[in-house]
Amino acid sequence: NYAVNPPAAGQRPSEDAIAFVKHLEAQAAEKGLEPAWALSLARYEAGRLAAEWHNQRLVIRLLPHDVKRLATLMAAGEVPLGDYRRSSLAVWWRPTVASRLKHWLS
Repeated sequence: NYAVNPPAAGQRPSEDAIAFVKHLEAQAAEKGLEPAWALSLARYEAGRLAAEWHNQRLVIRLLPHDVKRLATLMAAGEVPLGDYRRSSLAVWWRPTVASRLKHWLS
């Protein structure tokens, strides 16, 4: 249980968020996760955090759900119902560490 035995505190909240996603991945593999697309959204956010806060120049995530559609629905205040199974490819990149982060989502 993440709440009972969290990983050691990181220096940044992004490290804690990424550790939580790893916990969700382990729980999903062991017990499943409902809704299943929640893990895709969490992995998407972890990819963004890795690119933004850890100064990675290239981060790629292949996700099994329609992240763009799910994010649009949730931003509009709707609760997504259904499977939303459609692969999404998310890419964050920057030419140099000092460059502005760019993002593409299919």
